[in-house]
Amino acid sequence: MAHHVDWKDEYDLGMPIIDTQHKHFLELMNQAYDAFYNKQTDEELAVLIENLKNYALLHFGTEEKYFDLFNYENKEEHVKKHLELKGKLMILMKEFQVKGGDMIPELIDFLEDWLVVHLNYEDKKYVRCFKEHGL
Repeated sequence: MAHHVDWKDEYDLGMPIIDTQHKHFLELMNQAYDAFYNKQTDEELAVLIENLKNYALLHFGTEEKYFDLFNYENKEEHVKKHLELKGKLMILMKEFQVKGGDMIPELIDFLEDWLVVHLNYEDKKYVRCFKEHGL
């Protein structure tokens, strides 16, 4: 079941621009969680979900810019993971349009699982490359 997600030191990648974006994404998730449990309207929840989606896209754009700039060797694999998340987010947003706020716990659970797994396994793969290029 969805719950508030706290930032852990183990999530830090040591690159302020990326870590700040990850932390902000987590804050947006927590805002959606709080709004749901404080019985915000579906209209208010829709704004939060849209903000989450837009921020995810911004963050992916940041990472992918550096993949290109630094000629990251696992770019295609990582971008594929981003595409999978975008697809799942679109499905969940459509579910929200049908079910309303009742699907927020499912969304938060999905995003938390994705954030922790993606950050700890996928994003850590590019750390050496990014740092070698001065990020």
